[in-house]
Amino acid sequence: LVDACSQIIELASSSKLPLEAIGVNCSTPSAITKALLCISPLVSGSGVKLCAYGNCFQTTTSEWVASLKGDNDAKTKAAERVKSAEDFDHNGYLLPHAYARYAREWADLGVQIIGGCCGSRPQHMKQVASMLRS
Repeated sequence: LVDACSQIIELASSSKLPLEAIGVNCSTPSAITKALLCISPLVSGSGVKLCAYGNCFQTTTSEWVASLKGDNDAKTKAAERVKSAEDFDHNGYLLPHAYARYAREWADLGVQIIGGCCGSRPQHMKQVASMLRS
């Protein structure tokens, strides 16, 4: 992931292309947090915005998540937060307030563009907006 993002940033720079944002989408929120921990240092101070669009249902995430294991610092531990049963409805969808907690985490990591992907609904985005405004 870091290599791919580094290559994108380098290619955009060497080609004089205006790279506005780079991000992670269509993954579980915890996987997005892990990925952001890896790529946020690459864009720090560059003016390139980070974006995150998480899925809102219980899924298994691709094998690449295992490759994102890093040092067990406080940020990595936050990313590995155990999913709580009360964070999901009876159909396995992440509840809006739970998604908003992840969005707060992402904003704290410097993410400026936050949306939703598979399984997200207007209620999720309303809760995210409300939390980020408070």
